[in-house]
Amino acid sequence: MVMVSPRGMCESWKRHRASGYPDPTDKTAPGRSLRIKVDGGHYVTKWFRYDRPIELVFYRSLHPEDVKKLRPQQIPQNQSHKKARSRRK
Repeated sequence: MVMVSPRGMCESWKRHRASGYPDPTDKTAPGRSLRIKVDGGHYVTKWFRYDRPIELVFYRSLHPEDVKKLRPQQIPQNQSHKKARSRRK
């Protein structure tokens, strides 16, 4: 087992913050809570930043009304079109 000193963790965190990578859980940045469907069929709210793309897994399970609330920079790169609607037969 590797033991890490609190000072080393603090210094590595400072280097990480200084690298310019935006923290996806930083709630001081502008964002919005969106509803995500879970396995049980109910929805839970999860907070997403406006300047970061949403992961494809979350994008596919968004509530249909919340898809309209997305900004263009939040749509995942490999999912550039709107979510497909189910068709009735």
